Amino acid sequence: MNGFFAENGGLVAESCAPYQATTKGLSCSNFASCPALARVKNSYILKNPNEELIKKEILRNGIVITDWSAPPNLN
Repeated sequence: MNGFFAENGGLVAESCAPYQATTKGLSCSNFASCPALARVKNSYILKNPNEELIKKEILRNGIVITDWSAPPNLN
């Protein structure tokens, strides 16, 4: 997410914009009426994070948001 949407648009309730595994056929206008419940003032990326670094980050600064890329199924 890199913080862009949280900083510029805000975070909305799950009840207004529920998680969906795909966004095919959807656009931002589908969720334009969802009010922002929280905003992020500043976000940053941890370089080469590992479990210990993430634990320290949580201890010092609170909540972290993560994402990852999974390789396609090679079966």
